Amino acid sequence: YAASSDGEAVKPPGHQDTIEEMDLVLFGAIDELLLKTGTDASRIDYVFVNVSTFSPSPSLASRLVNHCKMREDVKTYNFSGMGCSAGMIGLEAAKDMLRVHKDKYAIVIGTENTSTNMYLGNDRSMLVTNCIFRCGSFALLLSNRRQDRKTSKLQLLKTVRTNMAASDAAYNVVYLREDEQGHVGASLSVELLNVAAKAITISIMRLIPDFMPSTELLKIALNTMQRKVLKLKTKPYPLDFKKAFTHFGVHPGGKVVLDGIGKNLRLSDYDMEPSKMSLYRFGNTSSGGLWYAMSYKEAKERLKKGDK
Repeated sequence: YAASSDGEAVKPPGHQDTIEEMDLVLFGAIDELLLKTGTDASRIDYVFVNVSTFSPSPSLASRLVNHCKMREDVKTYNFSGMGCSAGMIGLEAAKDMLRVHKDKYAIVIGTENTSTNMYLGNDRSMLVTNCIFRCGSFALLLSNRRQDRKTSKLQLLKTVRTNMAASDAAYNVVYLREDEQGHVGASLSVELLNVAAKAITISIMRLIPDFMPSTELLKIALNTMQRKVLKLKTKPYPLDFKKAFTHFGVHPGGKVVLDGIGKNLRLSDYDMEPSKMSLYRFGNTSSGGLWYAMSYKEAKERLKKGDK
């Protein structure tokens, strides 16, 4: 229980409050997606839903199917406990499914629940989530139908996933636990910035061979040979990721994290502006944050044909 401004006890959000929050953001996102794309819900073949800290029965995926009155043979997948990265994990799963099954539509939709995540204790490491997390959702429509190529906004070329759960430091970075008074909340570790920067760097390095210009790859190879084979005291070749990618969509998880990642990847204020503005205007919307930043780029007309 928390105290209101007039001193009276206020009951924390219950199960029904949580359900109502999920219906508000998830139903709103999927309804707007179907309306904007002119897609009938009966044409959807796969639904991927991610909400990390709330997994009711019936599942949230089932609530969406019931709300939209989808077909009996629609396939649904519910991701929980996977944090802010779950939206991209859902996207990867949809990509793999569409790679196998032809002429299909898939929806990836996600959010995070703020009602059940309201922390009522006094542990400073757990109070941060009350300050930065806000309601918000995203919904994506994916298609592998040839006729949709001309009308699609983006083409998904490749996904990579870096899993650092084997590291104790990474494993404990965001941990849902009870404090000494029994209040449940998400505890954030001071190692968050280091872990995030390392994971993103590993992922980008795995993408470099496919997207970096061949001239840059040759310079990297020659530099590596000088240092590793010839044992020359040569400085490592400074990678410029902007030669491989036009845009960077960094998850707007928090100001310190954004500043750290921007510094590690040597990104300019212009590159980081969409993520920082998304955090400023909407807070940390968990897995939806990346797509808020992408919508900012679109609204500012930054996305051009051929950009990566």
